[in-house]
Amino acid sequence: VNVSVRSHLRVLQTELETEADTIRKAALQYEIASITEHQLRAETEAVEYYLAACSLTDKFRPPLLSVMRIFETQRASDRLEQIYREQIRNASNHQHKASITVQLAILLADGLGRSDEALQLLQQAYEIDPGNRIAVSTYSFWQFHNKDLRSIETCIDLAAQMGFDGVEFLQGREQRVVGGRNPAELGCGHPGGGGRS
Repeated sequence: VNVSVRSHLRVLQTELETEADTIRKAALQYEIASITEHQLRAETEAVEYYLAACSLTDKFRPPLLSVMRIFETQRASDRLEQIYREQIRNASNHQHKASITVQLAILLADGLGRSDEALQLLQQAYEIDPGNRIAVSTYSFWQFHNKDLRSIETCIDLAAQMGFDGVEFLQGREQRVVGGRNPAELGCGHPGGGGRS
C-alpha cells in the first residue's frame, strides 16, 4: 500500500512544482500533508508539509486547522504560539488577523496561563476588527468571570455596546459553563469564524 501511496505523492509533488496559482499550490501541499499524516502515519513529516502550505497563503485554511489539531493533541503550546504569531504578522486582511489573535489569546490563557497577556490580545483583536463577535464575546466573558476585572454590570453594558443583548449573552454563557464547558472554550470557533453568541 505504501508503494502506491508514495507513487501518488510523487504525482502530487510534480503538480506542486509546476503549479503557478498560490491557492492551488497550498491545496496540493495540504493534500500531500494529509496523505502523509493519515496514510503513511508520518506525523512529524506531515507537520512540515502543513506548515509549508500555511506559508503559501492565509486564504486557504485547512493546513492551519490541521497544524492546530496536531499541536493541541501533542500539547505543543509553544509551537502553536509561534504559528499563531507568524499568521498574525502575515495576515492579508483585518478579519483574519483579528481571528488568529483571538485564537492566540485563548491559547495563552488556557494552555500557558498567561491570562493578562491574553486579555490584552483580545482587546487588540476587537480594535483590529470591531465586527469580530468571537473577540467581543470571549473578552467580555473572561472579564465577567474574573473578579479582579470588570463587574457584571460593566460587562453587560460592554456587551450591549458591542452589539449583544447583554443579559441574554452573559446568562447563556454562564449556562454553558454550568453544563461543564471550560470558559476558555467559549467563543472559540475555527479561525476566521464570526459566529454569533
